[in-house]
This record gives sequence, C-alpha cells and structure tokens, in this order.
Amino acid sequence: MSSVPQLFTFVGKLCPSDDSSERFTTFLKEIDFNLPAVVWDWSAAPPPPPPLSDVGVLATIAKQDPEGFSLAESALDDFFPRLEYVMSKSYGSVIENKYGPKFYVSKHEASVAFLATQNFADPNSISARMIQARFSNYGRFSCKAMKDFASDPTNAAAGSAAPEDARRNNPGVDYNSQFDRNIILIFATIFSESFGKETGVTPPEVNVIDFWQAQCEESLNYRAPIPTQDWQRDRQRLGETDARGNAVEYRDVSPLVAFGSLRQIRDYSTNGLNFPEDASDASYLTQLNNGWYPSRITSKFTRRKLFLIQMALSHALFGANNVPINPAVLTRSTFRIVKKDDVSEPHFAKDHDVRENNNNLVHTMMRDVFCNPVQSLTVEDVVGDPSPFDASDTLYDSTTESKPKDMSAPGSLLGRGNTYKKETMASLGDSIDFTDTMSYRDRSLEQWVYITSSDSADTQPYVLFLSNT
Repeated sequence: MSSVPQLFTFVGKLCPSDDSSERFTTFLKEIDFNLPAVVWDWSAAPPPPPPLSDVGVLATIAKQDPEGFSLAESALDDFFPRLEYVMSKSYGSVIENKYGPKFYVSKHEASVAFLATQNFADPNSISARMIQARFSNYGRFSCKAMKDFASDPTNAAAGSAAPEDARRNNPGVDYNSQFDRNIILIFATIFSESFGKETGVTPPEVNVIDFWQAQCEESLNYRAPIPTQDWQRDRQRLGETDARGNAVEYRDVSPLVAFGSLRQIRDYSTNGLNFPEDASDASYLTQLNNGWYPSRITSKFTRRKLFLIQMALSHALFGANNVPINPAVLTRSTFRIVKKDDVSEPHFAKDHDVRENNNNLVHTMMRDVFCNPVQSLTVEDVVGDPSPFDASDTLYDSTTESKPKDMSAPGSLLGRGNTYKKETMASLGDSIDFTDTMSYRDRSLEQWVYITSSDSADTQPYVLFLSNT
C-alpha cells in the first residue's frame, strides 16, 4: 500500500503549478544563449581559401572547372563498362546505346584483361576498366565515344583568357576558368588520379597526347592472341566490329597529333607556345618556375625566359587577385592538395616538348612536306588509310609450355594502323636527285587535331582532321 502515495507524489510533480507559466516566462527573459560571434547577414565574407601556390596544378585546373570534371567522370563511367559485362555480352556493356555488345568473347582475351588489373584495390575502378579495355579489343568503341564527347560543342567552354569571339557560345555564366575546357586533358587527369589511388604507386604524369596514344592508338593495334584455329574459322573474331556490325577502325580515332585553341594551332611564330587559354602549357611553366623540376631548366636564358613567360601567362593560375575560383566540391576523384604532384617529370612536359624547338607536327609538315618543291605526293599519300601490318607484326602466345606459339594474332588482322612504317616517296622530276622516306605521320592530313576553343565563326570546338584546321 505504501507504493500508492509514492505514485501520486511522482505524478503530482508532473502537473503544472499555479505559477509555472510565470516562471517559464522569466526563464526565457533571463536566459543567456552565449551565441558565437557570427555575422548573421550576407555582408559576411567566407573564410579565404588556402593559397593557390600550395595547390598542385591538376587540383587547380579541377577547382576552376568542377563541372567539366564531373561531366567527364560521368562520361568515362559510361564509356568503359565493367569487364564482367563486356565478357558476358550483357546489355550493361552497351556504350551510348550505340556500340556493343562484343562480337566474340575469348577466355584468353578475358584472362589478359583481368590479369592486367589484378593488383588494383578496386578492379571496377575507372582506371582499372580503362586498362582492361586496352586488352579486350572493346576499347575501340570507348575511344570513339570519348572522341565524340570531346567533339560535342555543348561540352566545350572557352576560358576567360581566350578571345571574346571564342567565348560567345560558352555553356552558361558559371564557367569561370581562365583556361579552355580540355576534355581529353580531364580524361587523362581522372585516369592518372584513379591509377595512383588504386595501385598505391606514384600516378603517371599527365600528358594529353601521351594519354591518347596509350589509350586509343596502341591499344587499337593490339589483339590478344587466341588459338590459331579460332581465327582461321572466323577472321572477324579479331576484327573491328561489334555484334551489331558497328565498326571502329584505327583512323576513326587516331592518331591525335595536336590540341589547343584554333588560334594556337594556327600560330606559326611560337609553334603554339605561351597561349594563356591553354592549361597544359601554363601549368608546365608553373611547375618549372616554382623550382619543382630544376633539371628541366638548363641555362640562365631559359630561366629568364620562363620567368617572363610565367609572369605574363600563368600568374592568374597561382595567386593573382580577382580570379574567380569555384569552391564547389569535386566529384569522386581525389586530387592531392600538395605543393608538388610527386611525379618524376612535370605534368604536360611531353606536350610542351612537342611544341618547343619547332617540333610541332602541324607546322613542320607544312614546311617540310607540302611546301617542299621537290616532294611529290599522291592523293592517297595525303588522305589515304594508314599502312597495314604484315606477317612480321604477328603476336604469339602459348596455351602450355609444351605447345609454343599455338595462339596468335596475325599481323594481317591487326588493321590498318601502321602509322610509323616508312615508305619511299618519289621525287618531283627526273632531273632532281631526291628520294625520301615518310610515314603516315609525316605526310597525312587525315590525322586528328583537338580544337578546345575557336575564335572563328567557321570552326567549332571539335576533334577534326588536320586538313580542316
């Protein structure tokens, strides 16, 4: 019975008293919330970002164009399906609702592609899928999709340093980067960062031409050897088409020989160097000027030249005032915020070297081939297909140690992509004692150029033939 009074006493404490409302009002008037010293209006400035001089060049490019990186990463996710989808010929392997599924699946081909990425932390990461595509003979369709994506003018954006005419079709007012949006550069950056993350090793330095050559040139000339009787039964098993008859040949995507704004590609005085809208060259010079790679600076003249170029060209990239930086959070890729990107060579060094010392193919071809009075070229030489491979280029493998070379991929089935094969060119006349050997790369106008922005109404940002620049 003693529990009943205790219960009523407890319940009574829960009931409000006559003065409870008055006491609560007094409490609200006298309480001190101790709010922090925060300005509660739009006049308050956000905290300053970290100094850009402490940010790696890849991260800086990404921060100025997060939308471009997001678009490119989503595109790569679609263009490079998982190996399990490719080898099962499932609908998940279809690219852009256009290419795929695979025409022929070989267990030997699947083994090579799988083993190429067995040490990756995530075998389904974007870098792993891109490497697998190099060995599956399915990457040709991914490369065609990448090229089409870069050729879509709605994905292009001219930088604030580009001429006003080039910026007339920019996609909205949110593009604040100094540099042109370079889709292939972004593809290469995403691959490099993913590769470093998945393997734990130093990521490869980023170079636009080099990336395209590894991903979309060399791989299109490769076939994983299969039992000889398999391709003898159906030569299309090592061919260039998918199950629906869509073909992507080497010349449809390669070789890529130059990139940049239209005015940069057409410039003969500097070979395309020192254009402020080009992120690759400005970033390369920034790395050298910051002293990250002293071995690349060989003379006082070069040091002085780099200093002057850096002051004029890439000051806005690293520390200039009034440079709009989009603070949006980047996509899934992780960009190291470090002072040096920890690669053995500067990013974009090879791209820079192509242009330096008059090595720009666009200009040397015009000077040494088409404007050379003793050269004699046919229409086939200039706009024809690359040379085919021959028997000496056949690839071999073995199923067992006791059966050497019982698997092959004959040179005759590797396609017409032998762009380095030298052929003898005839002289203009019998009176001129002149012969020369030139490859497809030396003479063809059917090589690809990536225009990142255009100040001409007649040319859109596009991946187009050299003959159209």
